[in-house]
Amino acid sequence: MTIKSPLDHTIGNLTLNSFTEFRVPPYWGYFLDTTLTPTGQFPPINLNLVPLYGASVSSLKFLVKDASISPRQITYNKETRPFLRDIPPSYTISINNRLFFFTRTTTLLYRANIFNICTTKKYRFPIVFDASTKDLSYLVLTPAQTPIFASRVVTIIDDNPPTLDSLEIMVLNQTHSVVRLGASDDVSGVFMIDINNLLSETPVTKYHLVSGTKLNGVYEIIVPWKKSWPAQIQVYDYAGLSKFYANEQLNLMFDLDLQQSKSYHIGDITSLYLSKNQVDVTLSGVDVVLYANLSQTQQQRDLYSSIALTVALTKSTTLVLGVYNERSQLYEFPFKVPAKTLPAQVRYFLTINMQPFSVESDLLIGKFGAQARLNVINTGVIDTTFPIVTKVDQVPGQDQPLVWDLEFYDVSGVKKVIIGISSEYDFKGKNITLDGGGQTTFRYNLTYELDPSTCRAMNYWISYVYTEDLLGNIGESVRYSNIDFHPFYKFDDSTFDIISVGSSYCSLNIAEISSPVIKSLAYTRTTNSSIQNEQVQIFFKVTDDTKISLDHLPVCFFTDSNNDLVSSVARIVNNGNSGAIVDYICDFIFPFAYGPRALLSIYGLSDIYFNYIGFPSNDLRTLTFNPVYSIPDTSSLVVIESTSSLETSSDVLYIYGRGFKIGSTIVTIQADLEKFIEVPTITTGSVLVLNNLKPAIEYKIRVTEETSRESSLVVTLKGQLPTTPSPTPVTPTPTPTSPSCKTDCGASLGYGEYCSSTIANTTIEPNPHIPSVNLTLDGENGGTTNTKSKFSSLIQLISLKELENGGNDVVSKHVFNNNQWINVPSESNDPNVKTSKYKYIINNSLNTTIYSTVQVFPQAKSITFGKQQLQMNPSTVKFTFNITSYPFSKSTNTLQFIMAASILSSEQIGCSYQEFIQDDNNSQYLKIQIDQVSLFGRFIGYGIIDGREESITNSVVNQADEIATQQTSNSQQSYIGLNIRYFQQTALLDPDFSVLIETKSASDQDNSICSSARSSKKLSVAQIAGIVIGGVVFLFILCAVIVYVLSKKSSNPIALKLRRLAKN
Repeated sequence: MTIKSPLDHTIGNLTLNSFTEFRVPPYWGYFLDTTLTPTGQFPPINLNLVPLYGASVSSLKFLVKDASISPRQITYNKETRPFLRDIPPSYTISINNRLFFFTRTTTLLYRANIFNICTTKKYRFPIVFDASTKDLSYLVLTPAQTPIFASRVVTIIDDNPPTLDSLEIMVLNQTHSVVRLGASDDVSGVFMIDINNLLSETPVTKYHLVSGTKLNGVYEIIVPWKKSWPAQIQVYDYAGLSKFYANEQLNLMFDLDLQQSKSYHIGDITSLYLSKNQVDVTLSGVDVVLYANLSQTQQQRDLYSSIALTVALTKSTTLVLGVYNERSQLYEFPFKVPAKTLPAQVRYFLTINMQPFSVESDLLIGKFGAQARLNVINTGVIDTTFPIVTKVDQVPGQDQPLVWDLEFYDVSGVKKVIIGISSEYDFKGKNITLDGGGQTTFRYNLTYELDPSTCRAMNYWISYVYTEDLLGNIGESVRYSNIDFHPFYKFDDSTFDIISVGSSYCSLNIAEISSPVIKSLAYTRTTNSSIQNEQVQIFFKVTDDTKISLDHLPVCFFTDSNNDLVSSVARIVNNGNSGAIVDYICDFIFPFAYGPRALLSIYGLSDIYFNYIGFPSNDLRTLTFNPVYSIPDTSSLVVIESTSSLETSSDVLYIYGRGFKIGSTIVTIQADLEKFIEVPTITTGSVLVLNNLKPAIEYKIRVTEETSRESSLVVTLKGQLPTTPSPTPVTPTPTPTSPSCKTDCGASLGYGEYCSSTIANTTIEPNPHIPSVNLTLDGENGGTTNTKSKFSSLIQLISLKELENGGNDVVSKHVFNNNQWINVPSESNDPNVKTSKYKYIINNSLNTTIYSTVQVFPQAKSITFGKQQLQMNPSTVKFTFNITSYPFSKSTNTLQFIMAASILSSEQIGCSYQEFIQDDNNSQYLKIQIDQVSLFGRFIGYGIIDGREESITNSVVNQADEIATQQTSNSQQSYIGLNIRYFQQTALLDPDFSVLIETKSASDQDNSICSSARSSKKLSVAQIAGIVIGGVVFLFILCAVIVYVLSKKSSNPIALKLRRLAKN
């Protein structure tokens, strides 16, 4: 089989009606007006053709640019001929008033920094460099790039490059992750960390510093990929030294798998189709969804795989990150095909894990057939570009000398036009906004009014053009500074628009040529209660021999150590009577981390004769003013910089900001009238993630870092607007049902494992200092007898263990110290639920923190845990535990919390019993019973692990911390292990406890333990009624509480242990 080249094929006719040549440095651009035959089209080869607009596909206007060889066209006789003339050689370009300045990754843009007047402009601006910098390299970006190199003698020696000390990737959601990097440098400090994934570069600078300093700090940045990506990282310091780290090196240094051994290709894509295979965009845009799936494990999907879709539209590309739909088990990529797009087959690409190669749509169509093809139909006009200027003429003979006849064209209709007029001396000029009214051809006579008594004889021209059409296509042109196709392309190099105004009209006598002078300058630090940024006002007084132009407001600039610019247009506060003295103020609000020192420059001062001047920092120093301003450090602040929206869903809230600390950051939320505290499911130095917030119309949010007690300002967010429901028949409110057990109890059948128990009428008081509660049972089945037996109950968190591969081998262990619990303020607007909150900090590399919330429910109530509804029985104690990041030695290990539960009766005669069971819903229950009173604990079979619902296991442990289980007739003790898989951010658990009166006594249970006298004597109902239960504490964490101490002479080992705890 022979595959022929396109050069071998005869094609239909292509007629070039006309073309316009314009400069697109460093090449030439061409605007082509063509006519194509309806079929058999083959456009010229070796051209970067971009369709612009046309009445139909057969009469298109094209843009050709970036062509470095002579274009040619295939003819009928299979030959090629020149299509346009050869590309001209390079040339010298003029500069107007837009100039970019690059120093490494820093871009400075000046617009008002003219130093001299007339046709020559001198640009002077400060450049900040470190004392250890040896060589400087700059790039002045005008239409032609001008590199500048300089060397200097260093005053501080820095010979060692910076180092990358840590690297961690924390997955935020299905599309984005946080890359956390530690870097250090011994002398000049870290300037930048460049993250390269072979497709793009991501600079990390001081604005991403979350802890430490430039000498040794931790940085965070959000990236659109997960844990698998072809990483290359280069660290720079302020001396200009750098160190490079390749992918394999990073994996070995930090035990990562950045680029998995599995490289995805077309064979791994198991399914792919589009929601629409043909779309008509003649009148409007059309929404399309591409569905695809990969052959991968769940771990790869959750933690490693990221897929991006690139759709190659007419003038631009659309990038869509894939989101996995659990229901359909497919990745979804929604995008929109714009209205009036060129009819064609749409090309698209799938990029997996940021690999430097993509799977093209042609290959996918070959594998999956027509369902992978997207065809665009357009039977009307084609429009992918902005309105263009088609006519510029002078209009002589008018009352005003400056009148231009302008014409704009757009096939979809012109919506808006802005025209800027400048002159030889008035560099700033003035912008005039025009309403296009949706006209296809919009004509307008533009008049720039002059006052003969104040104007100056000089040339005027169009310096700026902005155009916008009804479809939203926007174009911008800056005279002599354009590097791409622009609205003024026909006239950028012409002189048609230059109008000379002579002295016969402008009668102003130029009295002097000196420029204004700054006479005084002062800094005043200001505050604003609505923001936390550092602020300053620059007060300066300007004088001139004649009058200062009030139409030309100066601009103040600050340049910091990274050569980053912030600017402020001055405002007039006093201009006196003569106009020769004007007082100005520049208001600055600094970005966080800006500074710590910055150089002031002031540009754009002018008098009424257009004598311009600017004062860079060195010139201010020459005038004896201090141009250096020290900006106070803001690193200790807790700041909310932005959030995600809650207007459509309250399932997840992302809070972006500064000052967040892992393990000690909480969020106070007021949802309408209810106020509560949330511990984020994910905490990084710059991002907080909260899941499953209560629906509300309005939220007020404040972030607090508990160690420093620093808090952010309150941020108000809109919630979901209430919807008016359809009228429905009124039905009685159902009575809450009891939790499911082996027999589904129903509302009135009882509680417990077999629905045979009743809720004891208890009084419950949380301990305000430690996570414990007192439960008191009065009288017989809730009666009021004065006779009471006493019970002491202890539920205590013993230790935390990391287990090798989920087995029994202990990798590390922490034994809890009850004296280290810290009370945390709790805010709750539910008066029927008593809430207390505590935290415990483990001294490890991540300062793992355990938050314990104790809630007492006197009445039945439904609550939400994760996405499931749980029923709280009357007289129930619920514990919520949020465990922050733990330093696992490896990801296959598990974490086991061991908790001891015990109960002791003051009655020496009796029976005790315990059991640990599992129901049909994979939840576990612990029952500790003495006679007819039991402590009933429910352990839900799932937790919220890193923001997702996942199953957990609970099991009985024979001994904990080398203490064996002990059981007697009047005491029971048990150890429960709660086992959690590897997690990165948080694990959330939610057990609860109730006190029950059992219909079946412990003596009637198999394997019960009874005293010797119990065989001939049973407890009376009156004795049971007097039982007092003290101190139901939690499962996870807890300290011991003694409600009542046993007889002082008791030698029972549990009693001795409780007595010792009471003394402490």
